[in-house]
Amino acid sequence: MAGDYAGARECLQEALRQQPDMVGKVLDAESYLLFSSGLRGDVDPEALAREHFRVGAAIAQAAGPPFTTWSNRPDPERKLRIGYVSGDFAPHPVALFLCPMLQHSDRARFEVYCYSNTGAENPIAASFQPLVTCWREISGVDDRTVAEGIRADAIDILVDLNGHTERNRLGVFARHPAPVQVTWLGYLNTTGLRAMDYRICDWRTDPDGVTEALHSERLYRMPHTQWCYTPWNKVPLVPQPHPEEPDALIFGSFNLHIKISDVCLDLWSRVFHRLPDARIVVLDIDDPHARRSMIERLVKRGVDASRIDVRGRETIPAYYAAIGNVDLALDTIPHNGGTTTFDALWMGVPVVALHGDRGISRSSYSILQSLSLPELIARSPDEYVELNVRLAQDRKWRNALRSTLRDRLTSSPLMDVPRFVADLEAGYRQMWRTWCASHASEL
Repeated sequence: MAGDYAGARECLQEALRQQPDMVGKVLDAESYLLFSSGLRGDVDPEALAREHFRVGAAIAQAAGPPFTTWSNRPDPERKLRIGYVSGDFAPHPVALFLCPMLQHSDRARFEVYCYSNTGAENPIAASFQPLVTCWREISGVDDRTVAEGIRADAIDILVDLNGHTERNRLGVFARHPAPVQVTWLGYLNTTGLRAMDYRICDWRTDPDGVTEALHSERLYRMPHTQWCYTPWNKVPLVPQPHPEEPDALIFGSFNLHIKISDVCLDLWSRVFHRLPDARIVVLDIDDPHARRSMIERLVKRGVDASRIDVRGRETIPAYYAAIGNVDLALDTIPHNGGTTTFDALWMGVPVVALHGDRGISRSSYSILQSLSLPELIARSPDEYVELNVRLAQDRKWRNALRSTLRDRLTSSPLMDVPRFVADLEAGYRQMWRTWCASHASEL
């Protein structure tokens, strides 16, 4: 990726001028550019929000006029139909986080519909289908038809699980087929759509009065946390990392490699300059060119290539084993890890969080605060470097964390499934009551 985002957008606009029927493909590409821009450290939050609003308006214009009336009965306490729309009902972190919701939903008060844009059948989708009231395949079905189907199903609250990620159906949401529309989980930023009523977050990632102007949606802050973690595999802890080299010091990066921004590498390289014997393992880079590029980017910053081990995608058991075999995990900046932060902590591997300037830069901060671990939170880039160095040099501290992090997770709100589901469904009920109050004359 060359990084010429302005040039890419100009090319997209020119393509649209020459071939207006390419609008769908152009908007998909615009969504990808938004997602990519959120990974960069040189785009300020306000500018990124403006781009989301611009693309959201373009999606709405292409979708056509939104619905403004619905047949749903505005009774604030009746049983509700919740619809989840996702292209990630598959082996994907979104499915991992959604699973407890489907398993523990209060069926006396909620019916659950899933609209799958995943495409091919897979074991995860097959395991979800018995958990819900109704499962509908929408891959390959145009937005207008999907929206009409959602209205026919009388969905009360429609939940987007993609945002501007691959296989999203934001064109459906732009038509506002359900009275209340919510974005959650799959994209930790605004959609930019006026038709999206709420975004679910928590009060640590998005404190009151701080990020409202960066969103087209109203923010609904979960009372405890926006996360509910269940590991893919309940693998045993690794008592001692790299026992064949007991005195080695190894860092690990387990996030998508596209999250490793230049700003991120600048900070990591400062850590390695302070720790000349430390090494790093980077997972999940299958493409040979991308592997070479990652090594070159670190070498350019003064990290010798002999200290860098770049690997491809692992099986899930091998992935957990690789995490357990490092001493510390490095978080990505500005777009923090989510699932990977949890996976590292689950394996007893500490992570230092940098408290950032936007919601996507406060994910790991939110997680560590929920674990009552403020000692692992940095308030500035300099402190981020210093904390990683101190933790690397203090084996006793690292060992204490390795032996307690999993228990901390298990006993925290982050893995308290019944409380999380109750909090989320209370949020749905509050959103619904608000809508009903504005439509009370229709009762």
